[in-house]
Amino acid sequence: MRISNGKTKGRYIFDGLGLSFSRIALPVAVMVCFAALGSAQEITLRMSFWGDEEGLAAFQETVDEFEAVYPNIHIQLERPEPYLDAVTVMIATGTAPDLMMIAPQWFHALAKGGAFLPLDSLIASDPDFGRELFIPQIWDLYQWDGVQYGVPPEWQIMSFWYNKDLFNERGLAAPDETWTWDTVREAARQLTVRQGDGEALQWGYGQSHWWGSWLLQVWSAGGDLFSDDGGSVALDSPEAMQAFQFYYDLMWQDETMPTPAEQSQAGGFGNAFMNGRLGMLLDGRWATRTFAASMKDRIAYDIAPMPRFGEQVNILHSNALTISRDTQHPEEAYRFFTFFNTNERAQIAQGRGGLVMPSYIPVLRDQNLWYNPSVHVSEWINVDAIAYSKVAPFRLGFEPIVGAFQQGLNKGINARELDLAIAAQEGVRAANVKMAEFE
Repeated sequence: MRISNGKTKGRYIFDGLGLSFSRIALPVAVMVCFAALGSAQEITLRMSFWGDEEGLAAFQETVDEFEAVYPNIHIQLERPEPYLDAVTVMIATGTAPDLMMIAPQWFHALAKGGAFLPLDSLIASDPDFGRELFIPQIWDLYQWDGVQYGVPPEWQIMSFWYNKDLFNERGLAAPDETWTWDTVREAARQLTVRQGDGEALQWGYGQSHWWGSWLLQVWSAGGDLFSDDGGSVALDSPEAMQAFQFYYDLMWQDETMPTPAEQSQAGGFGNAFMNGRLGMLLDGRWATRTFAASMKDRIAYDIAPMPRFGEQVNILHSNALTISRDTQHPEEAYRFFTFFNTNERAQIAQGRGGLVMPSYIPVLRDQNLWYNPSVHVSEWINVDAIAYSKVAPFRLGFEPIVGAFQQGLNKGINARELDLAIAAQEGVRAANVKMAEFE
């Protein structure tokens, strides 16, 4: 797939994914047609999610539109806390909400336990809803044993942010699609400014030690998180070590990336970037709204195509809406499920809000619908990156497994004197022990 923004903030053209729009219909019109088939019985569906007040307002707007079309179906929004613990208890006690937002790292365990209603037969009989209307990588993320249990109404991706003012001060050209991580390393040297006593006034580059950052670099170098047969963690391979060595060297050899102590003093990588003290940052596009609120009137900044070691690659993230297996109203729940995922106004609103991006392709493909200059920068770069993006290889125990590896790796990353390869090997051993607990 290649998406071109052209010169006009105009329509994206999706090609290479086999996307067909012959089945697209206006969601409200479709729902009005189906409304005649349903009962006039008054029912209430519960939907759980997590998020802030802005998220609640956006969801409530969709609910209001749905209830205007289906006046006999009422949607009760719930934000239980702590979310995963509360939802897990409700599922176990047969009191789960009819519809639930679920994160990918929780999905496999809940799907294995039979928490969700299978969707394949419902989708197969629905001529106006299907995989071709959504980003395929994140659609497939919510399958368990070949069965579809959820559909993501939103998506996120990692972004390569840079401070245009600092680049201009140093006479550096803006990052472009030719940049490698070696190019980043050289630019970081030129962007870093330290006083005579070694104290940093600004750093060239930053990235967290979170797996969502380093995994795309591991992929780009030719490595992977798990072995080909999925039976072990493969993060001590030479390819994976190239990625870890990259930001270890920037931190400890080049001294162009904040050390843990400097990160703490700066308030983290994000704050350093917002305060004009960091030239480049690998972080999620979910920082879009925060950066806009802090920087739009003070600092010129943008995003650039993701650098590479070999293959250019990025990582997609997305939460999904699911239907409870215990719902007493599966037909009505499915109606709201499809309405929620395809409601054009809601998809546009979430895109313009900046926190997440619409996953419904008829909206996503037209930047005029969702681009918001007060929030977005070169957002089409993120949309273009879908073409070369993967999703994390989520599995049972994913977070504990990766967490065990990360704990070992951090011993090498966070201390100059420790051998990075030994730390990674220790992390792999611990992760494989943890993996065995989920077999």
